[in-house]
Amino acid sequence: MLRIRFAIPLMTSFLIGGCGTYIPGLEEPLSSPADGQQLVQSIVQNIDCEIRNAIGDIIRTDKEEFRTGFRKSRQTAWLDNWGVQTTLTLQVNERGAINPSAKWLPPSPASAIFTLAGAGSLSTEATRINKMGSYYSVAQIANGIRCAPESRPGGLFLLQNDLKLREWLLDIVMLEGTGVAQIPPVKDLIQHQVTFEVVSSGSLAPVWTLTQVVVNGDGSLLEATRGRKHDLLITLGPVDSTMVVNTPSGPRLARVRSALASPAANAHLASEIGIAVSSALRNTR
Repeated sequence: MLRIRFAIPLMTSFLIGGCGTYIPGLEEPLSSPADGQQLVQSIVQNIDCEIRNAIGDIIRTDKEEFRTGFRKSRQTAWLDNWGVQTTLTLQVNERGAINPSAKWLPPSPASAIFTLAGAGSLSTEATRINKMGSYYSVAQIANGIRCAPESRPGGLFLLQNDLKLREWLLDIVMLEGTGVAQIPPVKDLIQHQVTFEVVSSGSLAPVWTLTQVVVNGDGSLLEATRGRKHDLLITLGPVDSTMVVNTPSGPRLARVRSALASPAANAHLASEIGIAVSSALRNTR
């Protein structure tokens, strides 16, 4: 019994002290903070290359086909005055739990039907959410330099060399080119969202069987869970470089930094809210 008295607090502190009681890092367990910084840098670099290559390749190819006479008109001219808004959300959730139980067997004959069981539970949970956003001008992308394949980090999830943005844009451009759907002015935005969710968990279920007591005979004594949810939201839409400002002489239009026009900007905001609600519901499960 003395060994049990010391063993349970020791395992409890080992689990609870490691999961859910501190702000989790973006890096994986047993990795250094430098690994987390490298992960963020690699993801941002990969997304930047994905956007520049996907949009730039399509527009440059379209311009070249028009210049050489392969096509009588450009298929992507409507994209020239568009912008790109991106939001990257990195979320890490860690949970630790201890669920001790014990069953007392009274010193009675073997035919006795009475036992006394008890159980308890203690859990801790911590969530970290990091966001970053950026804005691109399609015109700047089209005139920029293409990312070389070797400059992309490569890997799993948002580090993949193909996040399927180019595939989706080609689908839209082909629709516009065949006349099945007229992008402007009927369509005022294009949106692409990628979500990766990975959950890893582990448990420990030691059992002590003594003469009159069985400790933790049912279920897991210690549990640990780590979840990662990465969301990438990309919205393309017409650019609005003016806004109404109040002046002493009354409201007037003023030029501001280029940003997405209201329909695309509102759609991007709505999707961000949807991601936040989805994450909140996930954390309450």
